[in-house]
Amino acid sequence: MKNFKAFVLLFSMLFLSASTNANNLQITGISVNQATQMVSFTISWDNSWRVSSTPNNWDAVWVFVKFKDCGAASNTPFTHGTLSSVTSDHSYTNLEAMTSVNGVVTQSAAQGATMDFTDGIMLRRNSIGQGTVSSTVSLKVTNLPGTGSSISTSVFGLEMVYVPQGDFYVGDQSGANYYTFLATAVPTDPPMQITSAAESGAQNFYVNAPAGIPTTITSTSAAFPKGQYGFYMMKYEITQGLYAEFLNTLGSVAATARYPGNFGSNRNQLTLTGTIYSSTRPDRAQNWLSWADVSALLDWACLRPMTELEYEKSCRGNSGTSLTLEYAWGSTTISSGTTFAGAGVENGTEVLTTGNAIYTGVAFANGDGNTGPARAGIFATSSSTRQTAGASFYGIMDLTGNVREVVVAMVTPGANNTYTRTWGDGLVDPVTGNHNVGGGWPSGAVVVANAATTNLVGHKGGAWNNGIAQLTVSERLYIYSTPVISRQNYNGGRGVR
Repeated sequence: MKNFKAFVLLFSMLFLSASTNANNLQITGISVNQATQMVSFTISWDNSWRVSSTPNNWDAVWVFVKFKDCGAASNTPFTHGTLSSVTSDHSYTNLEAMTSVNGVVTQSAAQGATMDFTDGIMLRRNSIGQGTVSSTVSLKVTNLPGTGSSISTSVFGLEMVYVPQGDFYVGDQSGANYYTFLATAVPTDPPMQITSAAESGAQNFYVNAPAGIPTTITSTSAAFPKGQYGFYMMKYEITQGLYAEFLNTLGSVAATARYPGNFGSNRNQLTLTGTIYSSTRPDRAQNWLSWADVSALLDWACLRPMTELEYEKSCRGNSGTSLTLEYAWGSTTISSGTTFAGAGVENGTEVLTTGNAIYTGVAFANGDGNTGPARAGIFATSSSTRQTAGASFYGIMDLTGNVREVVVAMVTPGANNTYTRTWGDGLVDPVTGNHNVGGGWPSGAVVVANAATTNLVGHKGGAWNNGIAQLTVSERLYIYSTPVISRQNYNGGRGVR
């Protein structure tokens, strides 16, 4: 027999120009022809955009395939599908496949005759415009088993937003207690501008400190992703539904290692029933994730962790300098969302009556109540602006509040920042469940962020339980104050490519 399964983020909300709307990403009608190694399906999503004016970007869907022999043991993981490198072996209408930025390619563009990667396909609308886009897609998966075997095939789609190449600023002159970046080693200096020179050669960075003596991070290598080159970022934080699907495609031993537990605590509904992981709130941001959990999922999805510089770029954009103590939507105004509109069940359509961020640790009124994260993208509505939706400059949701964002941070000396733009290979360690990709990824065994001597791991953006001081774009307290990156009720994440 053949089993077909699609996983998409159905809840999706999007910042688009002056308003935000539901996206309704759908992957349906999956069929597999093992003789020709073709996997076909229909993909559609609402409110797609591609604009040539500010912010000069587009949304896209990162699509990848996984399959497993129906007779394989429970500890056998799904195999990650390898696509043909010949672009014309794949077909789609109304869409085009895009390149990924790897340090040689610095700006995403349409794929040429030969795909620059084969672990998935990045699809955007093929013309300037906004609105619903749909396509019948056929992908040639070269490692798909031939006829005579029974396989279960899953097609995954993750909404992404392109952050284009361009100069930007890090730091915001918010004072020494925030450990923010500076232009030089003078504590009263303005923010630092990141230009193409930082990506093409060794670069010094300067960080404010409470003692009033800035730290100098010397000669950070060109390969460390600094955000000036383009990249794609997940539009939403990892959800409970996505994390469940991740676990369900691992071998049973690795899945057990990566299962965060804590069902029912702080609005976490991820649970194990028999051999199946699921959540009754699949659109809710997943908390209780460690660095090992987040990095493993990103390896599995062929993404990579963001750096703290890429985080600031994604929030602030490239429109001039930074604003002191600003949030992801480019202002210093913030309002906590605490009350659901009605006492009904949170089913993926729930909205909050006020607010543009989840913070302060106040229990929700109505809905499921309790303290913890909300549905990803919950503040986006048909009439919301960037500020009321809590959206970043480029249309990325919840970079301020809800759950903390895991980042690879900068450590001194600069030579210890060995992390590169290497994305995951679709596989995790079958025993530990940890990521097993090179490229300077910090070890999955790291528990406390600044315990690492190379490639620091930390948090940005704050979470549902934080006060406003921890939510600002340039704040780095949870990088330099030994933030715990083990499984905590406020920890989540997302990835880039």
